[in-house]
Amino acid sequence: MGQGCGTWMGIRERWNAKAAGFCVVPNGNCGLRKVKRACALESKGGASSVGHYAQCSCGRLSLTARAEPYAVVVCHCGACRKRTGSVLGAGAYFEQRDVTIQGEARRFERVIEERKFESSFCPDCGASLYWKTDLHPTGIGVALGCFEDPSAFFPSRSVWESRKARWLSVDAAIPGHLEGSRSPSSR
Repeated sequence: MGQGCGTWMGIRERWNAKAAGFCVVPNGNCGLRKVKRACALESKGGASSVGHYAQCSCGRLSLTARAEPYAVVVCHCGACRKRTGSVLGAGAYFEQRDVTIQGEARRFERVIEERKFESSFCPDCGASLYWKTDLHPTGIGVALGCFEDPSAFFPSRSVWESRKARWLSVDAAIPGHLEGSRSPSSR
C-alpha cells in the first residue's frame, strides 16, 4: 500500500520496515513514513520510550502523551454516543502536563450535569481526538480509536451502563457502574 493521503501502510509493510531497522511514524501528510530507528516514536502499540501517539483521520492533528494514562474509561452516556457517532465513547486520560499537541484543533463546548466538557477535533477531517472536562480538571482524555493500537489500553471502568446498548457486552473484568464512577456497581 502507498503512503499518500487517504491510504494506510499495510501491516506487512510495517512489519518489513521494522525488520529492516526502520520505525513507522506519521508523515504529517495524512500517511505514514519509514525512518531510521533513531526516531522518537515506534509503532509498537503506539508507544515507545517517549510515550503514546494518537492522531486524527487525516494526520493534521496529533498528540503525544509522555506517560501512561491514569484512567481508561468506556462511557455509554448519550453525550459520548453523540460525540463519537457510535454506541459508546472510549478514552485514555493523561495529565495535561504530559501531553504535547501538534496541529490546529476546533473546539465544541457543552455543559453536562452542570460540568463543562470541551471536545477538540480536527477542522479538516472532523475526527474528535481529545477533550477536557471539569470531572478531570488536570487531565486530558484521548479517544482510544485514534491510537494505532487501541487494544494496548485496558479499560479501568465502564460508566453509564444503564444506557448501554442492549446487544453490547462488556468484559466482566472491567468494573461497571450504572451511571458515573461513584454510582452503584452494574454487576
